[in-house]
Amino acid sequence: MLSQFRITTKIASIAIVISLIGFLASLYAASVIRSADDRYSEMIEKLDKSTLYLARLNRMTNTIGYSVYRAITTNEPAKSAAAAKTAADAIDKGKTYIDAVYARLADKQVQVDELRAVFNSIAEEATKAAALGVANQNEAAIALMETVDVKIVDLSTKITALNDETIKRVDAMAAELTDASYANSYLLIGGTAASALLGLVAALWISSKGITGPLNVLREKMAELANGELETEISGQTRGDEVGAMAKAVQVFKDAAVQNRRLEKEAAATERAQAEQRDHQSAIDSAKAEDLKAFVHLVEAGFDALSSGDLTVRMEKAVAPEFEPIRAKFNGSVSQLEATIGSVVAAVGTMRVGLNEITVAAGDLSQRTEQQAASLEETVAALSEVTRGVGQTAQSADDARAAAFLAQKEAEKGGNVVTRAVAAMS
Repeated sequence: MLSQFRITTKIASIAIVISLIGFLASLYAASVIRSADDRYSEMIEKLDKSTLYLARLNRMTNTIGYSVYRAITTNEPAKSAAAAKTAADAIDKGKTYIDAVYARLADKQVQVDELRAVFNSIAEEATKAAALGVANQNEAAIALMETVDVKIVDLSTKITALNDETIKRVDAMAAELTDASYANSYLLIGGTAASALLGLVAALWISSKGITGPLNVLREKMAELANGELETEISGQTRGDEVGAMAKAVQVFKDAAVQNRRLEKEAAATERAQAEQRDHQSAIDSAKAEDLKAFVHLVEAGFDALSSGDLTVRMEKAVAPEFEPIRAKFNGSVSQLEATIGSVVAAVGTMRVGLNEITVAAGDLSQRTEQQAASLEETVAALSEVTRGVGQTAQSADDARAAAFLAQKEAEKGGNVVTRAVAAMS
């Protein structure tokens, strides 16, 4: 799932998770602070102010008694009336304070009602006593105040008891709120630390699974490729994030490396084949050079024998196939030359025999000139025969000369063929 999101999205999700944890922690902290504030407000508004109003109520109660006694004891009507007025104002304020306490101490309304009843009784009797004091009926007023004093003491005792109880409640609630504040502080700190740790774990998990983990795998694959392990499979190409794009790029590099390795192998194979071909061609060329050298030596030996007059010489040794036609032509030319020279020699021998016969005949003729005068015509006839024989001998000599010239031409042609063969093989 993480593989289909881009790295920026993953980082943003990490930030969102951490921010959300921080936001939730802030909400909890705000809730705790608001709750503590509400309880502090309740304590101050209800309990703490109740102690204040109870204290004021107690003071107003004492003010009522004090003012009534002043109205009774003063001999000046104006001051007596003013004291009565002060007592009346204290009664009004006392009733207001009782109402305030009643509204704030909902769980103590029975006790407050008792205070209210006593206070109303005091107010009623004190009002009468103040009126008697203003009217200068001091004895009646003092007699009435004796009853009021007892009620004032009783009311003051009850107010003090309720106030002390309320103060204890304030102290207890303050201590409770303090403990709760410390507990909530520790809880908030621990929760924030736990949330931060959880966010860190989540961030590390997302980073490991979605960012650093795949990148480390890809780094290992790239290291394997760098070491020449081209059979390594490149994983992560199906991912939809930047790691997937990097994996595809690495796959391209891998394909290029595989292609380069294949080309290197092909080039090496081609180079080996070319080297083998060169070695083979070199061996062939060396063999041809040896064959040519042997053939040239054979030809030289043949021409040396020919120059020495040996017409029986032949190239008997086997030669390379490409030189076989030359060997055959050489042997054929020499055989033809031998046959021609043999014909010439035979013709010369015949001519020599004829000349010898002529010489013998001439000797016989000179010896028998005198003896054979009668047979002159036969001699002339014989001379005619000799003349024809000489003509034939001359013709044979011409034929021998032509055959020798033809043999020379054939030998020159053979030499030219050898020269061209040597030039072709050079």
